[in-house]
Amino acid sequence: TTSFSNDQPIRLAMGRTDGGRGFFAWTPRWTPRVAATCCCLLVPFSAFSFVPHFNLPGALDGRGLRRGTVRRASESLRDWRDFRAKLVQGSRKTTGLGTRESSGWAYSTDLLEQGSVLLSVPGDYWALRRQYFAKVVMLIVDHHEKGTVGVVLNRPTQLTAADLDLSESELFTDSLFQFFGLTQGLKDWKVWFGGDCEGLECAEKGERPRHFCLHTLERFAGNSNRVMKGIYIMNFRQAKFLVVTGQAKKEDFMLVVGYTGWSRGQLQDELNRGDSWVLGAADPARLLGSEELPLQERLEQLSAREEGEVNDLGDGVQAWSRLYETLRLDCPRDLDGDRQPEESEDEEEEAHNSQMIRRWVDAYLRPPLKEHPAPLTGTVEAGSILRGSATAWALGRPEGSWPSRSRDPWMVPGQYLHKAVLVLLADCSPTDPAPLVLLNGPCIGHTAEGHEVFFGGPGVAQEARCVVPLPRGAVLGRFTLPPGVLHELLGSQALEEAKLARMGELMDLPRSERWLGAGGKLESLNAVKMSLEGDRQQKKWYKEYLGITDDH
Repeated sequence: TTSFSNDQPIRLAMGRTDGGRGFFAWTPRWTPRVAATCCCLLVPFSAFSFVPHFNLPGALDGRGLRRGTVRRASESLRDWRDFRAKLVQGSRKTTGLGTRESSGWAYSTDLLEQGSVLLSVPGDYWALRRQYFAKVVMLIVDHHEKGTVGVVLNRPTQLTAADLDLSESELFTDSLFQFFGLTQGLKDWKVWFGGDCEGLECAEKGERPRHFCLHTLERFAGNSNRVMKGIYIMNFRQAKFLVVTGQAKKEDFMLVVGYTGWSRGQLQDELNRGDSWVLGAADPARLLGSEELPLQERLEQLSAREEGEVNDLGDGVQAWSRLYETLRLDCPRDLDGDRQPEESEDEEEEAHNSQMIRRWVDAYLRPPLKEHPAPLTGTVEAGSILRGSATAWALGRPEGSWPSRSRDPWMVPGQYLHKAVLVLLADCSPTDPAPLVLLNGPCIGHTAEGHEVFFGGPGVAQEARCVVPLPRGAVLGRFTLPPGVLHELLGSQALEEAKLARMGELMDLPRSERWLGAGGKLESLNAVKMSLEGDRQQKKWYKEYLGITDDH
């Protein structure tokens, strides 16, 4: 997916939807605390409006979730998806594929619309590239002719509104809450990862990310934007007011940070290719769990890790598996009505892919947010031997660095740098590009004389055709890091300079031993485990990008 640029943002503007009655369209429970708070708000500041205002990015023309899509609970009719679900369930009964579950309905569909459910496909695609989309459950909160917006539902975090500076602002309502001591408990409001656009990565830049609340409270439907029957969007400021005045609890809201955006036609193209997403529909009971519990608790139960794993931060894999198995019932059938065979899934490989999700969750969704170490300074001389970390590259980039909005400088994903041995081809200061050649890449062919040709790097154009001769063969390809990137990687120890290594001695070693010959070592059992995970990810990378499937 791609995000929308800052100079051409998409906005979901929630205009006045309450018939002109403003924020107090519902009947509050008039406790003394509520009355005192409202008097303090209304009397001195009667010129201000409490009409909901919401800035979740949405359609490119700024209309987003339009007024026509917002319905009051009293006017809400049966969602037409219920009728379609009955037809689907009836079809399943006649073909012996199962019956409607008591926990609600879900089915596969080709119709992309607001309220659709998006599941990432299993396999290596997302496990290599962007692990936060691997085995993800996403709700399409807006679909317009010029853009689509989705929100991830199964990635809880251990971050709070205070960690991201969301609990306080310069809004006069928040100032009043603080003045009268009504903000107790608001700072520990739990945060959910909603997507990679304007989300958690903003904290690294000192910016406030996009944030909003999902809820299922029918009594506030008239003051919310309706996504689908039973699921609504409300801005955080309004949700805080409801909690402060006793109208609701924090646990009734899912505080989402970030979103996922597609430009016009982009998501449909990805669906047509079939290698990234599965599209479906589901009712709130299947998406969000039993209505007997507050929304946060329901989602945390659905997103919990598998039984036996001692960890208090869910990875969302079980929530994805539960829906994905249901949608698989609707796979294509042949003319006789029998299900066509699916490509078998390697359970061992899928277990590894799930582990990569957990590794990403543990690295990015816990406080404190990781800070980038200071880059090194000075000049690295031509001919220097560099050694890739055995633990930093399993996710395709050094942990702590968020994916670039375009291609990352080491060409995402970067698992080829796992346990890499590299030689620098030119002197490099922090303001110079860094041309590099991989010295322990896999064999990708042979010369006319029968000597081996090794992979030297994923360069483009002339770099991909660059040949570096060796005494008994050659290296094909090289790549160049933009200015400053090499020094950043050296500062984070994702790359290290092997000062004692000598080119001739390294090339006399078998390719599999060159990393050790360059001074590489593993100093703990945990490092050994992470190294093995990186080895597996690197093999997947070679298979994906070079078509190499055997061991190297």
